[in-house]
Amino acid sequence: MRPLLKWAGGKRQLLPALEPYYPLTFERYLEPFVGSGAVFFHLASTGLLDGRTVTLSDINADLIGCYRAVRDEPESVIAALHALERE
Repeated sequence: MRPLLKWAGGKRQLLPALEPYYPLTFERYLEPFVGSGAVFFHLASTGLLDGRTVTLSDINADLIGCYRAVRDEPESVIAALHALERE
């Protein structure tokens, strides 16, 4: 699973270097500055977040709105992207 967005300060290229520092056990995952969500998507794709409480946040309301739209209204997002592609 890859991040939906490219983001300044994104960690996607750093994941192999960061992975050895992931805790072996944890109950919840808090991401205060989600940005592209590279670490979150990596953990989710490996199953390490299964059964855990996950909280993603960011001060950028547009970014959070984007993630909420993808989560809550994926068909509308796909339709809007198709419309942009046609323009």
